[in-house]
Amino acid sequence: MRTWAKRGLQTALVTGGLLLLGTGIASADENVDPDRPASPLDGSIRVPIDLHDNAIGTPGGQIDIPDVKHEVKIGTDSLPKPELPTEQLPTSELPAADLPKPELPTQELPDAPAPKQLPAAPPAPPAPAVPDVAGDPAMGNQVIGDAVVPVEIAGNALALGGPAEVESTSKHSAAEEVPVTTDGSGGFLAGNVAALQWAAPVQITGNALGLAGDATATTSGSTHGESTGDLETSGGGGFLAGNILAGQAATPLQISGNAANAFGSSIARSTDEISADGGGALISDGEGGAGSGNVAGLPVAMPFEFNGQALSALGNADSETHTTAEATGGGKRPAKNDIPSYIHTSGKDGILAGTAAGGAISNPATVTGQAGSLAGNAFTVGDTGSMTEAGGFLDTTGEGGFGSGTVLNPNWSIPAGVISNALTGGGNVESSHDNWVDSVAGDGSYTTGNGGVGSGTNLSNPVAWPADVYANAGSVLGNANVDPHNDVHAQSGGYNGTSGDASLAGGNAGSVPIAGSTEGFGNAGTLAGNASTETTETKVSEAGGDTNTDDDAGVLAANIAEAAGGAPIQAFAQSVGVLGSSKAMVDSDSVAESGGKTNAVGVGGLGSGNIAKSPVSVPIQVLGNGGSAFGNAISETAGTTDSIAGDDASADGTSGAFSGNIFALPGAAAAHLMANSVPVAGSVDGTADHAVHTQSGGSNTAAGDSGTFAGNIVTGEGLGLGEGSANTVGALGNSNTSNTSALTGISGGDNTASGMDSTVSGNAISAPVGVIAEAVANIVTLGSNTKNSTVGDTQGTSGGSVEAVGSGPFSGTPVNMPVGVIGGLYEVPLGVLSNSINEVDKTTELEVGGQPAQVEMPLGGDPMGATELPNLANAAAMAKAPAQSRSAHLPDATNVAELDMLWDSSNGELPELPVQQQLRAPDAGRFTGELPTEELTSPIHADIPALQDLQDASGLSDWFFGMANKA
Repeated sequence: MRTWAKRGLQTALVTGGLLLLGTGIASADENVDPDRPASPLDGSIRVPIDLHDNAIGTPGGQIDIPDVKHEVKIGTDSLPKPELPTEQLPTSELPAADLPKPELPTQELPDAPAPKQLPAAPPAPPAPAVPDVAGDPAMGNQVIGDAVVPVEIAGNALALGGPAEVESTSKHSAAEEVPVTTDGSGGFLAGNVAALQWAAPVQITGNALGLAGDATATTSGSTHGESTGDLETSGGGGFLAGNILAGQAATPLQISGNAANAFGSSIARSTDEISADGGGALISDGEGGAGSGNVAGLPVAMPFEFNGQALSALGNADSETHTTAEATGGGKRPAKNDIPSYIHTSGKDGILAGTAAGGAISNPATVTGQAGSLAGNAFTVGDTGSMTEAGGFLDTTGEGGFGSGTVLNPNWSIPAGVISNALTGGGNVESSHDNWVDSVAGDGSYTTGNGGVGSGTNLSNPVAWPADVYANAGSVLGNANVDPHNDVHAQSGGYNGTSGDASLAGGNAGSVPIAGSTEGFGNAGTLAGNASTETTETKVSEAGGDTNTDDDAGVLAANIAEAAGGAPIQAFAQSVGVLGSSKAMVDSDSVAESGGKTNAVGVGGLGSGNIAKSPVSVPIQVLGNGGSAFGNAISETAGTTDSIAGDDASADGTSGAFSGNIFALPGAAAAHLMANSVPVAGSVDGTADHAVHTQSGGSNTAAGDSGTFAGNIVTGEGLGLGEGSANTVGALGNSNTSNTSALTGISGGDNTASGMDSTVSGNAISAPVGVIAEAVANIVTLGSNTKNSTVGDTQGTSGGSVEAVGSGPFSGTPVNMPVGVIGGLYEVPLGVLSNSINEVDKTTELEVGGQPAQVEMPLGGDPMGATELPNLANAAAMAKAPAQSRSAHLPDATNVAELDMLWDSSNGELPELPVQQQLRAPDAGRFTGELPTEELTSPIHADIPALQDLQDASGLSDWFFGMANKA
């Protein structure tokens, strides 16, 4: 070919190719070819920005900030486009003389020779099985990342030396749906997906901020962000194929309705909502594959709200907000049995295939409704709500597989809030900001390991644990008032099931559900000011659910291990007044429940269907206590607290060996510090009515008929209850408290075992322990007036009945070894120059292993005499009424109405102490554990007038303060 022809052809090819490439890049979004494989690397970040109705106030007037609407997008479709090197290419502008002139041939071309006959080609070998990714060098593997971040900044006013006022109504949203579908069936390293789907909207609206100026902002708007799409693939029959790794997040940020000012005034009024959806369902399949069909998702729903704060310094701040935030991480799609599932996959007949792992996080965080001032005024009112959900049900199977069908299901629902607190220094603050939260993390799960080896394992760790600092009021040289409501529900995990029929180490389950809370709320304290809080709260924490495994003729299969925990930790309704007045009023109801029933079946198995569990419930509460120093403190509280960990257990090892056994170590405890007072040259008034219930585990039932080492129960129940209520320690003050307490604790339950026609089976061994320690209505005062009115009921139960039936060697034996101890300090009056009244009706009962406590050692109101021993006679209960003091010649200090006059207050002189005669030694032969008081000589009483009623006892304090004034 001649030179000109070659150059012309090259120019046409280069020019056309570049034009086609540029056109293809420019129209990438519109060019959808279903026959073309997806790009192995894809993603984008969208940031649509909307700024409007914002203003700045200056001494020269208000400046309205220009509106801005702009979108920034970074992604694979916005990569730099190649530029055409036009300077090196001939163009139409070149003169005709410069163009190459073709040289045409002048003679005819020779005839082409006839083609030769080619030999027949050998048949091609059969093509190997490959996934349906023809023309895709990436073999269907994909890595995608999509983030949607809509930003709205609207209706904000900033006053800097001048007034600023704005009003705004808006709606701003952005959404991306990027579903992914690929296939790695039968392939090697094919059809795998790694994805990030993230929605993170930002809303900054209705804030009024000022410095030496007045700011006013009023808004109503909504902001929404969405990055969704199901991820679906398959790795059936493949090697390291069809796996999914996904991070899916919804993290909205809301900053709305805040008012802050120094040397001016700010007013914020907002009604705003924000929402986000991140991710979709995860679907795969690893049947018959190796390392295939494994799915791991990390769905996150975590909004952050900073709303309704009112803060001032030598100014005024006023906020009224009504805001909500919603977030959903991950998605659901109907799967097995039409259950809406977050993850659905399979590892049937596979090797290390079909794992379903979903670590859901649902953690809304809220800082809202704070009122604070420094020599100013701050007021906030409104409500804030959060609704979050992350993940969902997990479904897979490992039938006939090796290490397949595993479920890993850790979920965390941990809502946190700093809500409606008020603090002032030399000003006035008020907060009445309600809060509600509904937080759900994950769900239950189901798998199977039938006929497999180490397959169908189900492991979960659901946690539900709200944490709040809420409705507290504090003042220094000012006034602080709080009046909100808090309603929180946190739920994590759910039912877990598996099976291991005819398997080796298949269908086993392990769970560690934990439910509780950490919070300090409804407390008031003041220093030379006034602080008051009046609040109500409802709080529910739920983690996990029932666990069920089922096995027939398996080996080391269908076993359950569970360690459930419950621990509400709360401090509320404390009131402390120092040189001022404080008041705390709280009505609270809370529930923390973890785990559920456990059922294991190992019929005909070897080492199968066993249960090992250790549920623990430990609520800790400090409530309704008061203290004062040259001030006043008032506390009023009522409500209930329930903490429950675990439940009943049943195991079936019929016709099995080392199967169907139950090993349990439940522990229930409670620490309850309630309605105590510390007055120092001040007064404390308290009213409390609260009930606490703590429970761990439940009844156990095991069957080992026709088995060997089957159907046995071994338990060690533990119970510990501690209460300190209605105690007073003070000096030169007054205390008046009235409280009703109910403390109930249950650890374990009844145990029933069966081992008919068996060997070492059907035995039940229980070793329950129970301890109750109390300090109730004790008084240590100097120059004080104290009155305690107490009604209390403490009930403890550790273990229960033990029943076992069986026939055969070492079978059907019940063993019960209970130990129960009650000890306490009751009504000890240690008052010096004080008046004390105790009106106590207190009942304490403990049952251990179905029997009353073996040891009772009460001290104080019913003390042991010098020759008495502790009650070791299995007393059914402590005496309700305290015995009279056994100290000769001294008055009974438990009832002021029965005291003799201690002195003549008219002259301020103490009388001589009465002389006590020598006691005669009792007859040792008549020793019965009680002092033989009938043989003692009559004591000599001092010749002083009897005190007729409590009013006469006021002479004691009159004398004391009179002497103090003279001094």
